[in-house]
Amino acid sequence: AIILMQFTGLKDKNGVEIYEGDIILVNGNIKKQVKYLNDCACFGVANIDDFKDESWKDIWQVPSIGWWNDFKRDIEIIGNIYENPELLEGK
Repeated sequence: AIILMQFTGLKDKNGVEIYEGDIILVNGNIKKQVKYLNDCACFGVANIDDFKDESWKDIWQVPSIGWWNDFKRDIEIIGNIYENPELLEGK
């Protein structure tokens, strides 16, 4: 089956396009999931370590474009929720 993922318009440190459902590593140690948030018509991120129960649905952060583009922030795609569901299991 083919799963269509929405492009965020952003790229990681290696120039790889970031899509909804991607799991990114921030500064080499914080795993976050990328998700499109319908309520605010934008992309958000949540820490994977906070996905312990259903309360994760309320913890999405909406980072500004500056957050994504900050040269001090090291963002790298390490997988996605479809091909690498084991990454959602936390640390």
